[in-house]
Amino acid sequence: MKMIILLVGSGFLFASCSKAGDPPAPASLLGTWTRSVQVTLYSPKNGGNSVTTTSQIGIGQTFTFAADGYLTITRDGVPDNRKISYTYSGSTLTINTSTVVTVVELSAKRLVYAMTLDSPQETVTTTDTFTR
Repeated sequence: MKMIILLVGSGFLFASCSKAGDPPAPASLLGTWTRSVQVTLYSPKNGGNSVTTTSQIGIGQTFTFAADGYLTITRDGVPDNRKISYTYSGSTLTINTSTVVTVVELSAKRLVYAMTLDSPQETVTTTDTFTR
């Protein structure tokens, strides 16, 4: 009888354990994200000092990424009615086939992407942070 209780108790113990090696589910881009901050770094190519600015432009905008490959942007509570396509692969997010950004961070609650533009005078890197 003690042996049966021991075996049943051991079975419950093993059944209640989770596998330590199971990786967490990857974070998803799908859903609605609210822009919380935009930081821009201006780096002159002539050796001058770099300047960093934090912008309030677009703060509160929402980006809703749908599973059908389309994005809806809402500004001041009003959705943009254009069909905006997107693709996301690895760390590259392409919006409307022409805007390419690098996803720096993607978690369940935070999305950070950066875009760099180069001109003969300077390099401009804009980093947008979204939360949900």
